[in-house]
Amino acid sequence: MPSSKFRAGVTVVGVPLTAITNSTYTDPRQRQLFKNIIYLGALCALLDMDPKLIEQLIGEQLQGQGKAIVLERPRAASGPRLGAAESQMPDRPPRQENEKVGDRIFIEGNSAAALGAVYGGATVCAWYPITPSSSLADAFASHCRKLRHDPETGKAKYAIVQGEDELASIGIVIGASWNGARAFTATSGPASR
Repeated sequence: MPSSKFRAGVTVVGVPLTAITNSTYTDPRQRQLFKNIIYLGALCALLDMDPKLIEQLIGEQLQGQGKAIVLERPRAASGPRLGAAESQMPDRPPRQENEKVGDRIFIEGNSAAALGAVYGGATVCAWYPITPSSSLADAFASHCRKLRHDPETGKAKYAIVQGEDELASIGIVIGASWNGARAFTATSGPASR
């Protein structure tokens, strides 16, 4: 199986995503924005996934913030190039749809980390808004709204503080821990220049 490359001129299992994107979209901005959608359309075709289900999941994630993403077009655009790629893929089990997940929990990584922080006793989160830390702080806030409110008074028993930068965030965490709180930060400094 050929290796997948994730650089300029991206190819996934022999599918030239950049070429497909350029032939599918004429607007330069769309070409830049929708390369991931071409990738997703190709994966839907390669893995025999229902594009309507993926479109629904994207719609839930975007929560009406963007136009509907139609995967049929990218799937159709990448279709002719997928035949050769599929022949190079190892045999895969047939897709089975199942609404029941049993005792399995499906959770995104930052949400799991935030829930772990709540159950680990964290009451203070200091952070600076930068990817990927924003979703961890948002998830911590969401879990705290459900689990860290005094049932009698309704008062919050947690603090989430946005620092002015990464260093301020860790300073807040150190200060909170010196005062007895379990605290964490979701950010680190950017690479040195």
